[in-house]
Amino acid sequence: ACFICLPLIVFRHYGGWASLDWETYPKQNFFQTPSREQQWMYWQFVVMFITVGMYPHIIQRIYAADSFKSIKYAYSVISLAPWFAVIPAIFLGTMSVQILVDNGIENVTSPFASMLELIMDLGGFAYVVGVIASTATLAAIMSTADSVLIAISQLLTSEVFTHVLPKSSPKVICILGRLSTFLIMALALVAAFLGGQNLIDLILIQNGLMLNNLPIYFFGLYGRSIDPHPWILCFSAICGAATVAILHYTYLQRDPENQPVMIAAGIAGAGLNFALVVLLEGVRSLWSWYSKKKGDEQSDNSHSIPTWDLPNLSRFDGGHNAYLSSDFIWEAMEGIREPLVEHWFVFLMVGITVLLTPFTEPSTPPLDDTGNLVWAPNLVNGIPAWAFQIVMILVPLTIFLLYCIMAMSDDLFPENQSKQPLSAEEQEERRGLKTGAESSVTESEGKNDASAGAGEEETNNELITSKLP
Repeated sequence: ACFICLPLIVFRHYGGWASLDWETYPKQNFFQTPSREQQWMYWQFVVMFITVGMYPHIIQRIYAADSFKSIKYAYSVISLAPWFAVIPAIFLGTMSVQILVDNGIENVTSPFASMLELIMDLGGFAYVVGVIASTATLAAIMSTADSVLIAISQLLTSEVFTHVLPKSSPKVICILGRLSTFLIMALALVAAFLGGQNLIDLILIQNGLMLNNLPIYFFGLYGRSIDPHPWILCFSAICGAATVAILHYTYLQRDPENQPVMIAAGIAGAGLNFALVVLLEGVRSLWSWYSKKKGDEQSDNSHSIPTWDLPNLSRFDGGHNAYLSSDFIWEAMEGIREPLVEHWFVFLMVGITVLLTPFTEPSTPPLDDTGNLVWAPNLVNGIPAWAFQIVMILVPLTIFLLYCIMAMSDDLFPENQSKQPLSAEEQEERRGLKTGAESSVTESEGKNDASAGAGEEETNNELITSKLP
């Protein structure tokens, strides 16, 4: 709420965009249309923001939701949030340029902090809002940071350490989890110091690294006939992430204004990732076909995965699948109306990305040698016309997006009630039954001998079948 109050306070005491005089504005290039390079980089920036849905702490919150209805409302709030967060931030940023200069404050390292000090100097309600905004900013950063650290350490603990070291005690696993959290935080600090002082640079490297998850999502949702080997997906993602880091910290940071090829590191890394998946999976499929042709009956195109790399899928289907294949994901989603797998929705999202790019005559109006505009810019109530056009396009698209979200059924599995999440009592009962069944199997297997092994194994299977729901 305080970030909504901040622009209202600024508007009340200093005026709005319409009060700005483009002829005396300190940074008149703000009124220019973006250059061709800026438009190209802006389009790539928008594309990389698809990674927001892949953030570990976002996925963790989806897992923690008690119902699909709550997820729908959360997505609705997220869809509306930019209108109440991003636009006020743009307003504060553009207004602060003029306000800080008028108050004799120039060449500041943190315009937002300097602007908050001016707002608090107004006293009264403005002081209270300024204090809350300063505290809330730090709290928001810390909340996101600790959520990411918890999510990553949890993934490493449950998906890596417990499989690589299955006989380790809980204390050892806990120590490894804390050590991984420390190392991740150290790497994040190094990336922050190397990334420069610009927050946009940190967002670019973050989203660029996250964009290398896109091939995994892509083949999981749309690649049922391809289904690449998990190790190929992993290797390609590592290569793509390494490419992002190398390009960002060397090629693009050396002289970003005079690069022969203006391409975001995330786009380049994800492109290499996709190419490697297609290439390596093609080679694997050809090798399997060649081996079959030579008469090797044991060779097929299935995925051979060592036991230490097999994920625990008991929480999904009782562990009948060895890995999260595309077919298995589609079976688990049976009965769910997911817009992301609909072709019309994908084309709509691509269309939005294209429409958000201001395809206008670049750098118009031009600047003279003194840095002033040659002629008056095209404005709508103080807002550049190209920016106002983007806002007008986003209004109906946001409404349509909200409709798509709310049109989804509140019932997670409307066509398959058996897949409803188990209650706490049912989970405890199932856990107890499974433990009892496994103990019986272990005892029986200890008594097996060479002459009666087959019969006792059949008896054990019947015991598990009868006890497990």
